[in-house]
Amino acid sequence: MKDLLSSSRSENTLLSLSIMGGGLGVISAFAMVCLFWVIHVPALLLMDGDVERFEQLTAVERFSFPILATFVLIIITYFLSPHSQKVGVTFVIERLNNHQGNLPTLNAIVQFITAAVCLIGGLSIGKEGPAVHIGATCGSFLARIAKLPVISVETLVACGIAGAVSAAFQTPLAGVLFALEVILLEYRLSYILPVILSSVVATLMSKWLLGDLDVFSFTNVVLPNFSFDVYFACGLFALVIVILAVSFFRIQQLSWSFGKLHFSIRFAFIGVVTAVLGVFFPEILGAGYDSLSLLVNGGSLVTPLLLVLFIKIALTGVSVGLGIPGGMIGPTFLIGGLAGVQVALWVDTGISPDVAIPLFALIGMSAMMAASFQAPLTALVAIIEMTHRSEIMLPAMLVIGVSCLIIRTFFKQQSIFVERLHFMGLESQISASTRFLRQNSINSISVPVLQLDRYVGFERIQDLRSTVVDYIALEQADGQMSIVRRNQLLNAFELLDKGAQPWLIEQGDDILVDLINMTAFKVIPIVDVSDSLEAMLKWFNEHHVDQALIQLPAINQYELVEKSKLYHSLLSR
Repeated sequence: MKDLLSSSRSENTLLSLSIMGGGLGVISAFAMVCLFWVIHVPALLLMDGDVERFEQLTAVERFSFPILATFVLIIITYFLSPHSQKVGVTFVIERLNNHQGNLPTLNAIVQFITAAVCLIGGLSIGKEGPAVHIGATCGSFLARIAKLPVISVETLVACGIAGAVSAAFQTPLAGVLFALEVILLEYRLSYILPVILSSVVATLMSKWLLGDLDVFSFTNVVLPNFSFDVYFACGLFALVIVILAVSFFRIQQLSWSFGKLHFSIRFAFIGVVTAVLGVFFPEILGAGYDSLSLLVNGGSLVTPLLLVLFIKIALTGVSVGLGIPGGMIGPTFLIGGLAGVQVALWVDTGISPDVAIPLFALIGMSAMMAASFQAPLTALVAIIEMTHRSEIMLPAMLVIGVSCLIIRTFFKQQSIFVERLHFMGLESQISASTRFLRQNSINSISVPVLQLDRYVGFERIQDLRSTVVDYIALEQADGQMSIVRRNQLLNAFELLDKGAQPWLIEQGDDILVDLINMTAFKVIPIVDVSDSLEAMLKWFNEHHVDQALIQLPAINQYELVEKSKLYHSLLSR
């Protein structure tokens, strides 16, 4: 009976989470569409509708945008508490690990506003960081309203993340993989269906409201015959990606050391540096996607390519490292793409430049993201979905595999998000025991109890001999619940063989048994916890008890939970 009830409950939970996941797709997509239009308002007025066309602005305007953006950012941050200032992907992972996925709504609002200000101002950040935070908060908020257990909270947070990323880039599969591979740092089948639905719905909503987002324009990508020269170029390119990814991380790591400086100093520094560089090198402002698209389609930049590449790595690393509330994935796409163009120009691959440049640009985009965040599948799928070009899959897998392997084994470098958590003294993943307790519900160790009235007939006591229930529950006069073992009750009943007992009560023509006077019952609390084993263990430790009753509202029945069984399940997992 309990297995059947558990199976039915699991199926109903999956259905509910899938429905809520679809709803989160709509909510996340709407939030991302709002962010899209907010950051495009200045572009409509000053840059012919293209948010990346900072090159069209005058030198004064290019200087003013970052200065004004960081000034507004300082004003906003000044009125916020230190806790409300925490935003971004690292904050989401930390809340998932240490606060059971409870994400404050105010922080998401702050993330939306501050990210919009920074993106409008042309600071060197991406929009996927805000997308992750906003989507995750939507999932957490919905889970709190529905009062879901922790494992379901994580699922809805993953749904929100996948939906937001999918809506921002219109990459449904990459959104799913990003939530699992980068944020949750694990693949779990229980997440898949709701997360997929959220991602699909969000992408459809984004396409409906914004149309197709052609972030990159790659028209000349073909897969050449792989000769030794091409293989050599891919091997060399993998080493270049390693150098760039390690440098990108080291710059951020150095910037983290200045995190104790007042935010006004850090933000003002970024504003001034970005403004000065933007006057002379307009290609470094914003995400820079237009510069990459220009290069792969045969155009050229005013600023030397190698100089743009180095400035972009340094400026993005310092900006994010000093706390500018934005993402890093967009900039890594640009850095990897520019590096690919440079390698295609440097190395004789035996293929024409109009084929080699877009091919290596795409490979670089996926490889740089994969190496920086140790997310090979997400990076590969994201580029394929964003550019609609699958020809790069084989060479990209080669460069991604080699670069990620070198970084993990020789440089001992993990995802930048993970490294940031370690720098802060936090764990990037919860322990195996905590994960087990969080993933398993109380029902996995609870045992049913048989609830009886205080006065029962002889036949009812006799029936206890054939029942499989080990505990009998009884409601006391003061409303408290008490339990006794079935065998203890039966042993007391056998005293009738020695004569009449004081717990026999006459009511009319019937003789009843007074269970309270028949044997000693143990009063135990009823716990208002229907969550995970983690929550149950916390409750046991806080109340210093070893047993408790939980109520199953669906069938109006009590079950007993014992601390000893909880520990036994943990040790025998």
